[in-house]
Amino acid sequence: MAETVLSMARSVVGSAISKAASAAADETSLLLGVEKDIWYIKDELKTMHAFLRAAEVMKKKDDLLKVWAERIRDLSYDIEDSLDEFKVHIESQTLFRQLLKLRERHWIAIRIHNLKSRVEEVSSRNTRYNLVKHISSIIEDDTEPCAEDIRNQLVHNVDETELVGFSDSKERLLDMIDANANDGPTKGLQGKVVVQVHHLSEFLVKELKDKRYFVVLDDLWSLDAWNWINGIAFPKNNMKGSRIIITTRNVGLADTIASRVYHLELLQMNDAITLLLRKTNKKHEDMESNKNMQKIVERIVNKCGRLPLAILTIGAVLATKHVSDWEKFYEQLPSELENNPSLDALRRMVTLGYNHLPSHLKPCFLYLSIFPEDFEIQRNRLVNRWIAEGFVRAKVGMATKDVGEMHGNTRHIAFHGTKSCKIGFDWSIIRSLAIFGDGPKNLAHTVCLDQLRMLRVLDLENVVFLITQKDFNNIVLLRHLKYLSIGRSSCIYSLPRSIGKLQGLQTLNMPSTYMATLPTEISELQCLHTLRCIREYVYDSFNLNQPLKCLTNAICMPKIFTPLVNRDDRAKQIAELHMATKSCWSESSGVKVPKGIGKLGDLQILEHVDIRRTSSTAINELGQLSKLRKLSVTTARCTKEKYKIFYAAIQKLFSLQSLCVDAVENSDSGTLECLDSVSSPLLLRTIGLYGYLEELPEWIEQLTHLVKLYLLNNKLKESKTMMILGTLPNLTLLYLYVHAYTGVKLVFETGAFPNLRTLFIQRQDQLRELRFEDDSSPRLEKLEISRCRLESGIIGIIHLPRLKEISLDYGTKVARLGQLEGEVAAHPNRPVLRMGDDRSEHDLGNEAEGSAIEVEATEPLPEQEGESSQVISLTTNDRRTEIKFIALLRGTRDHESDA
Repeated sequence: MAETVLSMARSVVGSAISKAASAAADETSLLLGVEKDIWYIKDELKTMHAFLRAAEVMKKKDDLLKVWAERIRDLSYDIEDSLDEFKVHIESQTLFRQLLKLRERHWIAIRIHNLKSRVEEVSSRNTRYNLVKHISSIIEDDTEPCAEDIRNQLVHNVDETELVGFSDSKERLLDMIDANANDGPTKGLQGKVVVQVHHLSEFLVKELKDKRYFVVLDDLWSLDAWNWINGIAFPKNNMKGSRIIITTRNVGLADTIASRVYHLELLQMNDAITLLLRKTNKKHEDMESNKNMQKIVERIVNKCGRLPLAILTIGAVLATKHVSDWEKFYEQLPSELENNPSLDALRRMVTLGYNHLPSHLKPCFLYLSIFPEDFEIQRNRLVNRWIAEGFVRAKVGMATKDVGEMHGNTRHIAFHGTKSCKIGFDWSIIRSLAIFGDGPKNLAHTVCLDQLRMLRVLDLENVVFLITQKDFNNIVLLRHLKYLSIGRSSCIYSLPRSIGKLQGLQTLNMPSTYMATLPTEISELQCLHTLRCIREYVYDSFNLNQPLKCLTNAICMPKIFTPLVNRDDRAKQIAELHMATKSCWSESSGVKVPKGIGKLGDLQILEHVDIRRTSSTAINELGQLSKLRKLSVTTARCTKEKYKIFYAAIQKLFSLQSLCVDAVENSDSGTLECLDSVSSPLLLRTIGLYGYLEELPEWIEQLTHLVKLYLLNNKLKESKTMMILGTLPNLTLLYLYVHAYTGVKLVFETGAFPNLRTLFIQRQDQLRELRFEDDSSPRLEKLEISRCRLESGIIGIIHLPRLKEISLDYGTKVARLGQLEGEVAAHPNRPVLRMGDDRSEHDLGNEAEGSAIEVEATEPLPEQEGESSQVISLTTNDRRTEIKFIALLRGTRDHESDA
């Protein structure tokens, strides 16, 4: 009996061992075949992209081709997802960690093997239906709609006298084409008929060779078309002052072939409104007497992008409707554009423009639909999302656009005020998620974070509910994230160490956090090119000027766990406590960066670094970031030694284009020490200098590429400041914030500021006069003044030929305001004068300086400090207001630098 049992046991064990060995062999075979299968599906993926590219450019697609393209697109996404899974879980791991992850290897191997089978099935299906040959024949027969016919439909019956807002453009074009020659353009082709291309070519070259000619090629689309026309039509050596004008929507084409380019600007608002009213047979008086009509007219012309053809087309439809129905039409414009026959020509024109986009730009264009209607999109935000989605991929020496098209299955989700997530979504295939506006109480009510396994893009920049530390701890578990942006509605106080596992992360944008320090694991993110972590420095629960009370509050913090404190307030107070303790009660807006920051070789944007709290080693490592284009630091209360280390580091950054050095900590304006010791970073295009300077460093005048300059609390003297700034050839935006300038007069001298377009002046307490001399700032378009008392007025706006807008914001008072209004009304460019308050609040009248009547409504003069005032005074006596103001200022700076 015992022998029988033993025999059976041996048989069972032997069978188990045999099965285990067989299973192990199968497993080994499966795992060993993974690498081969990966190379196979990578090659197939390239072929799929090529097919989708070919299918996408076709205008005529039959049902069979559409279905097959949809299947190919879905399969390509699944392949990309699996390759990313392999990269994250296997390829990037050490051998030891791979051995620990046999289960994951097995799972990925099965997925890749199944994908190979699906690819082979697709290939056999192509053989059955002969689809590749089919698509080639369709492309050959495909014809393109005639742009000329569509354009003619849009502009027929539009008399030249109807055109509005182009008088200035006409004059500039005439100036550009004037050859100063006496012989007129030839009429040699008049009355002749030429039916063959080579006859036409011979005729043109012969007839035009010794004559002065003027030719317009309207609506040119491609370089090939130009090369063909230029090669057969025009003589090569005509020195008679001939002119060829080309109109095109392709900026790259214009820059390539033209010696001079004129960029046609949009209509001014007043001109756009005039054109719409004229087309609808209405008058300005009708609009002025009906405020609702005025609002809807402005909305309509803005919706048309102030483009004449769009305004004329929409206006023709509105002319058939009562004014009371215009708003309803506006609200239904998307469906009207789709179904209204009267808008067919406009729809075809838009479609034509889309069809002529290169295939790699089409997904970039369609991607804009993620954002809400009329949403202002910052350039950097959009480009970084394109990069994360794979639409933009870096190559040596250049950036190219990835191929692709938007999707059959839902891969991108945008919630616009949605209160809860959509039931039934397959969250595991979602690649990008964006949330805008109001709606849910918290993130958990909106999305299923634990199911977003393949998420690449998470954009929470515009949510209004609070993103908590717990939310963030769950977010950083999403291993495939490439783009992460969290806006100002957050109370995140720590980057967990698991952040180091996000090996593919390219953009980390957190412009308002409670973090005081970045962990050392941040240096492991080798793909990171944007790192923006700016901390809050306004405490609601702590008064850092009263340490004892602050510590008492910290000790009593358990009270926040009572039911009397709501969830959001509790989260903010906890975040403030962490921020206060980890920063040693600092009020800096910067964060401490760790040693190892120099390892981030692809980093291009880094802000906002607290130099005082960052170690000298880490500061020195900043000089290793050879690709860094934008750097923002705070140097408040920094030692001279660290200043020197920092300046030595930035002099190694040869790619640096934007630099902000902030020595202001709340109301304390620190000194920008040792700036004169810096060698000029010649490629800088944007500079922000916040802190005491007295005089600009001499190297500023060497910055021939400088476009934007932001100055705050510098207390610059009147002597050399404007002389230095006025010589900068490319300076376009000049922002003079609080106490940037101590002069009584701000004079723009003849020949100075040749490219300045925007001038912003805010709270320059000693400034009394703003003057523009003849031939100064010839391109200035916008002048904005806030909280200044100009007792000698604004003089010389007639010398600003391109002026479009003057804004007098809250707290600004100007002498002889009536005279200024008259000058604005008589200005040939018809600028707009905007006032932030009632006119009487801005007018100093003709009274002499120091009028007692006018002083009552202004800030306290030095001898009146401490007395009551009708205007908020941003002094240390009102420290909370000062802090809030600086927070707003920095937010404005961030927006301007990204726009």
